[in-house]
Amino acid sequence: MAKTRAKKHIEESCYDLAVKRVELCFDKFDKVVVSFSGGKDSTACLNIAIEAARRRGQLPLDVLSFDEEAIPPDTVDYMRRVSQLPEVRFHWYCIPVQHKNACSEKQPHWYPWLPGDREKWVRDLPPEAITELQGFKLGMAIPQAAPLVFGPSNGTVCQILGIRCQESMSRFGMIAQKPKHITDEAF
Repeated sequence: MAKTRAKKHIEESCYDLAVKRVELCFDKFDKVVVSFSGGKDSTACLNIAIEAARRRGQLPLDVLSFDEEAIPPDTVDYMRRVSQLPEVRFHWYCIPVQHKNACSEKQPHWYPWLPGDREKWVRDLPPEAITELQGFKLGMAIPQAAPLVFGPSNGTVCQILGIRCQESMSRFGMIAQKPKHITDEAF
């Protein structure tokens, strides 16, 4: 069983501490990128990262979105508004990244935006869509595809994700991989 740390009272707000952590990312990495789905978690991370980038003079901030195709129209509209913010440089990918399919035992994965299944698409491609990514191969999931966007020519890259690990053990496992993440020991 994992050891939990005792809570300790601190004077700074959660928001101020989050901005400081993202500022540390700007100090330690050549490029900072925010992953954005249009949901509340990624929106919170984006707003924190914009504040940190503003303080560091690092605007516009790179924002990476892998559009999952089957998202509500209001979310698409919101993503479009965010993509137009002067503080961001939005990279809107509509490629067939692999997702786990919780609706079928026969088909354990699904792929949005499959070119051969255009008649099955939930909606049309957004006009901002980037539909090709050099090095992408069908079957890659987002964690394998994301590094292709900002390759070695960008130096070291920090990708900021907003996820709630209480919802899923696999999400918790993703953020618990200390070698790939800035941990409490870094502060």
